[in-house]
Amino acid sequence: MPVSPHLDEMREIVNDFILETDELLLGLDRDLIEMERTPDDLNLLNKIFRSVHTIKGAAGFLGFSQMVELVHQTENILNKLRQGEMKVTSKINDAILKSVDIIKTLLNDIRNNDIKEVNISGILNELTAILGMKKPETDAGKPLNDSIRGKPVVSEAKPKEEVKPKKLGEILIEEKVVTKEQLDEVLESQVPPKLGEILVEKKIATEEQVQKALSKQGAPSQPAEHTIRVDISRLDSVMNLVGELVLGRNRLLQLCSKLEELHEDDEIIGILNENASHINLVTTDLQLAVLKTRMQPIRKVFTKFPRMVRDMARDMGKEINLEISGEDTELDKSVIEEIGDPLVHLIRNAIDHGVEMPEERVAAGKNRIGQVKLSAYYEGNNIVIEIRDDGKGMDTERIKAKAVEKGMITTEEASRLSKKDVISFIFAPGFSTAKKITDVSGRGVGMDVVKTNITKLNGLIDIDTEYGR
Repeated sequence: MPVSPHLDEMREIVNDFILETDELLLGLDRDLIEMERTPDDLNLLNKIFRSVHTIKGAAGFLGFSQMVELVHQTENILNKLRQGEMKVTSKINDAILKSVDIIKTLLNDIRNNDIKEVNISGILNELTAILGMKKPETDAGKPLNDSIRGKPVVSEAKPKEEVKPKKLGEILIEEKVVTKEQLDEVLESQVPPKLGEILVEKKIATEEQVQKALSKQGAPSQPAEHTIRVDISRLDSVMNLVGELVLGRNRLLQLCSKLEELHEDDEIIGILNENASHINLVTTDLQLAVLKTRMQPIRKVFTKFPRMVRDMARDMGKEINLEISGEDTELDKSVIEEIGDPLVHLIRNAIDHGVEMPEERVAAGKNRIGQVKLSAYYEGNNIVIEIRDDGKGMDTERIKAKAVEKGMITTEEASRLSKKDVISFIFAPGFSTAKKITDVSGRGVGMDVVKTNITKLNGLIDIDTEYGR
């Protein structure tokens, strides 16, 4: 991929592009999995299309031609899907997800300032072949309820027509607030200022009339940016300054207390105490406000799991539905950055060790589709992240036997252990009850690391299980 000649001078713009594209790609992973569940959801399809179109526009502006070429072909397929010319199938979604993965690779090269030609001919040929299909793929005509289950999708319903909101000018003419001639005159002079602002400024319409028309349009009266991106080093610097301020506040309060003891009848000491109390209050509020700026919703971590569960389930031949809740629960940025890897390992364990094969589940009287629930919620001053599955649970007798076999305890000691004590053995390095080693697990490496990482974050990890459930 050729480097844009002005890349170095545009580094700040490139960094913004990387941040925005990262967010869009994370959202695409989630939305594409959701698209397999709800192939008739035109709003979702439009949202996916807009995300891809945004990436293409920004990449084109910065001269990342390979990314533009790949995204353009992906966009063409999405456009056909939302126009009803094609229908969502597992084959199509696999190709789009593969395209998203390669876009991530290209973005990573840009991030590392190591832009090079990447062979994308394979995925381009795959996308082109899909675009050339004359009839929608039906995959034997079976509906795709969820790609996590490895089944194809066929959407029978035609997408609804998208309703476009009326323009502000059209509404104002209908309301007889302005004439067409007045509107044309204003539009000729319109530069960045918005139409409503100009009409009010020229006294052609009142602010109330413009607001009323905007409410009919279904648009916010004053669309504004509610968030800004701040470099984390600046935030850390503010945190350090607030820390110094808190120390100064504490010293001031101590001095005020001593002065009050020595000169309790002095009027000035009373005034000083009042000001010190005010500074104490403001400093406490400031400290809380700065701490909140570091808080981020756990959604950023949770977003990657639907795709991971989908791919793992399909590789293992399992049918799994992932249910996520509490995505808006906020954690400190440092915890958000560190919590991802332990959660990945726990979810992989739930899929590999926990949820059984569909045939086993049916034989045990269960639904063939396994349920994995990932949730986050507040409990007092703590934040609880819970992973729950309806798989086979842990065989505590087998864990005991393995612990005895490894010489960790004697048979006599094993007989006296509680259920919780037995389960705690899985956190021992090298401990595994897996009968065979797979690409995912079985080597006894992981749960010990999970516990270490959670402990580093001043967290606790707790496991409960019911064998067979």
